[in-house]
Amino acid sequence: MDEGRIQKYLIGPGESACYAFVNASPACASHFHCKCEQCGRLIHLDCEELREIQAHLLDHHGFQWNTGKTVFYGLCDQCRKG
Repeated sequence: MDEGRIQKYLIGPGESACYAFVNASPACASHFHCKCEQCGRLIHLDCEELREIQAHLLDHHGFQWNTGKTVFYGLCDQCRKG
């Protein structure tokens, strides 16, 4: 079995954590995450539109968005259909 690691995502104090198995690559911190509120699935999302928002926040507001700790909540495609 390939070696990997568990990535833990904490949203805030008192909030439950999200966990995802990731390979040894540090790329997990460079993309966005979506968590399904129904099945718990954690989706790794590379999205150019969100990168544009990230750049806007930095360029216009001086705020550096930590994508590795950002999780969007909603329903995944499978849960929405089912």
